[in-house]
Amino acid sequence: MPEKSALLHPSSVRERVELHGPVILPTSGIVKRLVIIFHGYGADGENLIDLGYAWQALLPETAFIAPNAPTPCEMGGGGWQWFSLEEKTTDLVQERLRSVKDMVSSYIKGQAEKYDVDLRDVALVGFSQGAMLAIHQSIYALRHCAGVVAFSGGFTTDENLEQKGFPKVLLCHGEADQVVPVDFSRQGYEDLKVLRAQPQLLTSPKSGHEISEEGFKTAGLFLKDLIQ
Repeated sequence: MPEKSALLHPSSVRERVELHGPVILPTSGIVKRLVIIFHGYGADGENLIDLGYAWQALLPETAFIAPNAPTPCEMGGGGWQWFSLEEKTTDLVQERLRSVKDMVSSYIKGQAEKYDVDLRDVALVGFSQGAMLAIHQSIYALRHCAGVVAFSGGFTTDENLEQKGFPKVLLCHGEADQVVPVDFSRQGYEDLKVLRAQPQLLTSPKSGHEISEEGFKTAGLFLKDLIQ
């Protein structure tokens, strides 16, 4: 079990938020682009940082950052959560996404500033709860980001928020997913089209709540087209 990192107190300067988690820097030491990876409910950044190692050859001047969420998971087990999933009705999930919106966007902008990277060269990747968070940020918190890869998550339009971004989004989902049904991504694809974003949908027939090999490969090429 990897060691879990806790939330640092936000800096009083520009209200920057810092979260602990693994970082992969380019072997050249030159950072021109960022991929920020948001883990799923009850996991941590170590759970997904291997994506960065696997994509490093495709994105040689990219730093991969996988922060731990700010709150210990309510289910225990040493993991973290971006927001509670108790009583996970659509309205409650939307409310909880709104409650962390400013904190997460402050973190993303802080990382872009730290590495001197334009937000247009920052891509977001998420799995499950992290996928919902990443899409929500790209639509309602960030006017500019390169795009989003969302594994086993989904998106629902929030009528209480003003749309800010019109990103490219790749939704990857296993058709055998029994944790987050594939219909969440199918509906998200339709909702994103209505919002004039640029979604793509990839479903994998035999995959469950996981990142399929097909999804992993497609996502790597999608990111290369976005930011390389």
